[in-house]
Amino acid sequence: MEENTTFFKKNWKNILLIIFSCVIVALIMSTTCTNQKLEIAENNLEAMTDTLHTYKLQNGALMYEKQGYIAKVSELESFIGVQEKEIKELQKKLKSALATISKLKAEVRVDTLVMHDSTSVDQDSVYHNYFNYTDRWLSLDGETKFQFNPFTSNTILNCINMEVPLTVGTTEDNKWFAVSENPYVVFTSVEGANLSKTKPKRFAIGLQGGVGALGGFGICGSPDGTVRYGWILGGGFYLGAGFTWKLCVF
Repeated sequence: MEENTTFFKKNWKNILLIIFSCVIVALIMSTTCTNQKLEIAENNLEAMTDTLHTYKLQNGALMYEKQGYIAKVSELESFIGVQEKEIKELQKKLKSALATISKLKAEVRVDTLVMHDSTSVDQDSVYHNYFNYTDRWLSLDGETKFQFNPFTSNTILNCINMEVPLTVGTTEDNKWFAVSENPYVVFTSVEGANLSKTKPKRFAIGLQGGVGALGGFGICGSPDGTVRYGWILGGGFYLGAGFTWKLCVF
């Protein structure tokens, strides 16, 4: 016991320095964890209040943009209405974890089309007006039936085809965008979330290195035959294997 007391008296400054260093490192890690959570919360609040922005590109196409979420798989339903079950099914099909997911809603809006038509009349005085239209993005054909006694009309689209080239992605500042060169396609909603590819774990086993406090209970002999034992405490560099526990998990 006297040897232990002497050891502490001689090294109390070093012991306090090691303890102080460990406390500082823990505070820094805790502050970093808190700051990361605040950044995610601020980003998601901005995503909730952000509206859909529309920009016209140099080629005439429209780009739709909205702030995206940073979320876990379990949070997707509350943010963009995607269920965790759907995500798991997608992951099985793709055989990999999803990093991002988007949800888009669009409308096809056509103002005025100039069409070629032809008219025929059947025995019951019903007029059949056949029409068709074709351009780079849209092709359709159908017919309109007119009856004058009593007057009725009915329009039927027999066939409609539309080419919709689509580009969807995220920017560096976590904004989702959708672009289509098709002028008939207008997006009414663009939402998405960035996800972690793998679920982080708090515990890990691996190689470790650094500076810290070393301690333990030891027994040693001496040339005069005396056996000494007691607690040993010191500081220095360390390299080895061990367990790791993370303060922050995202």
